[in-house]
Formats: sequence, C-alpha cells, structure tokens
Amino acid sequence: MKQFITLILCLTAFGIRAQECGRVIIHTNMNQPFSVSLNGVRTVNNYALKSTFDCLEDANYKVKIWLPNTLNPVLLNLNSAPGYESIYILSKDNYGSLVLTLESKILLSASNTPTVVSTPTISGPPVISDKDHKDMVATLKKESFDDTRMEMAKSFLKNASVTSAQVAEIVKVFSFEKVKMDYAKFAYSKTVDKQNYYKVYSSFNFPSSKEELAEFIKKQ
Repeated sequence: MKQFITLILCLTAFGIRAQECGRVIIHTNMNQPFSVSLNGVRTVNNYALKSTFDCLEDANYKVKIWLPNTLNPVLLNLNSAPGYESIYILSKDNYGSLVLTLESKILLSASNTPTVVSTPTISGPPVISDKDHKDMVATLKKESFDDTRMEMAKSFLKNASVTSAQVAEIVKVFSFEKVKMDYAKFAYSKTVDKQNYYKVYSSFNFPSSKEELAEFIKKQ
C-alpha cells in the first residue's frame, strides 16, 4: 500500500513538473536549413528546417541562429510559457533580416508533438566561409597532382564543415574520376546540407560515377 501511495505521489509530482515546463518549436518556410541554440544550448548539432526544445523552465530566451556559409550567428529573442507549446516561424523581413514570429501557442495537453528528451550538444565545426572556400579552391588548382590536392583538401576539412555547393566546386578541381569520387565520399560526412548533395553529381564526367555516388548516399 505504501509503495502504491509513493507511486501516485511520484506521478503527481511528475505531472506538476511537466506543467511547469514549456516547449518551443522553431521552423522555417524559406527552404533554408538552420542551426539554433536557446541560452547557449542546442538539442541537435546539425542544420535542419525545424528544431524542438522541450522542458523549458524560463520565460525569456536568447536565441542564436546559424545558417550555412556563415560563421557568426544572428541574435534574436523569444518567449516560452509553462504548460504551453509555442511555435515560431523563422523568416526574413522586408530588409532581408532574419526574424522570429510567434505563429501559434497552445496547451501542451492539446499538442500532437511528442515530448523529446534530448542531450544538449556543443556546436560543431563552422562552415567554411565563401572567401575561405574560394581561397582553398585557388590553392588546390595550383597543385599539379591529384594526390597532393587530395591531402590538402582533406586537411582543410579537419576542423570545418562544408555545403554541397562547396563540395561540388572542389570535386571539379580534381583531374581523375576516381579521385573525384574519393573526395565526394569523404566530404559527405562533413556536409551540413546533405539533402542538397545532388549538386555534386554535375561535377562528374560519366553517368556511372553519378550512379556510384547515388548508391553510396543511399547506404549512409
């Protein structure tokens, strides 16, 4: 009997605790993946079109938004409410600046969004800037042999990430199809917008190479 009463008390306390928390969902209709942190905390470590933050206890949050090809985040603010799911949409205003707009606010008990308990992660390697990328491509073009280019290209990504468009440009620098393929497969894990990796196909000379890369991606 005591165990049953203890269980009831624990469940009641958990329910009260859940009501004290809020949930924030940030999504975008810009077809532009983003990475976001609230008060310095991320729940995922990649770029996506939607991010969900559960068990929020504070009312006000400082937001940092990263976009591919940018090193410095955009600083914004948003609010959360205990027991409510607040959905924000990330868009651009008439001046081209990123803004967060409250789209809806409903009770968590009425929400269809499942609660996700995530372990916050630190930010990943920054995406290479357009300037650094151009410098990197220029440096690789000065080399005469693909082996040397490959070693240098891999070293450039040791502490950095890239976009699919950047990978496509680098692949074009290599002379031989096999080396192009080796680099495309290597860079896939370093790419922040894998959904756009189709852009790399045009950097190959033969249809068979495009098919091989497509098969590789399917297995990842």
